Amino acid sequence: GRVVQGLDRDHFTILEDKSPQPIVSFSSEDTPCSIGLLFDTSGSMKDKISKARQATRRFFDTANAEDEAFLVTFADQPALRTDFTSDFSGIQAGLFLAEPRGSTALIDAVYLAVHRMRFARHSRKALLILSDGGDNHSRYSERELKSLALETDVQMYAVGIRDHPRSPEELNGAFLLENLARLTGGLHFIIRDIKEQEDVALKIGLALRNQYVIGFYPEDNPLAGKWRRIEVKVNPPGAFPRLRVYSRTGYFAPEQ
Repeated sequence: GRVVQGLDRDHFTILEDKSPQPIVSFSSEDTPCSIGLLFDTSGSMKDKISKARQATRRFFDTANAEDEAFLVTFADQPALRTDFTSDFSGIQAGLFLAEPRGSTALIDAVYLAVHRMRFARHSRKALLILSDGGDNHSRYSERELKSLALETDVQMYAVGIRDHPRSPEELNGAFLLENLARLTGGLHFIIRDIKEQEDVALKIGLALRNQYVIGFYPEDNPLAGKWRRIEVKVNPPGAFPRLRVYSRTGYFAPEQ
């Protein structure tokens, strides 16, 4: 539940398709990031939107001065409210203009945000998704979105708000967000008390700011263009407790 600092390259092992790979680069510095904030403004958020706005402010308190971010709100359909900017007050202004109403096009919103990342200035890219329900109004399918998530180098962090008994639709939404986070190396939180949002947003901001970036050159593989599975293992010093690693599950090898 917290960031672990103080590890070095000797504490990590990288496997690609179960084959160990030599680590050629290693860093843990706070580098600039391109961030997409996806904010649920469907009707069910009416009583929660004020706290959710505060949570986003808390998240941006952890930002690097060189970060850039954009805002997508979604109800019946997603809308790009604020394009890439380093003036996060503009993001907050966009949130205050959004009024909760309508259904939830969650999948379409993530789809739009991933494609918007093509215009990012930084190599590190992440999405932060805040929603209280499952999808009930998207054109794209869950399968199409998962395929896109595997093909792109964008981490996804998700906060699911659950302050009442969950319907099957909401359970499906929670599973979708959890899977997106797992596939892309991000984190997924479920909060049952709206007051927890600010603390969770701060945790995500700190996790994004404190990452180990490990590089390797993959061995020649005749399966160019195919999926390659990555596994990251950590062997911490004896003084550390048991640790859990969050990382991408793999990537598609280039054709050439």
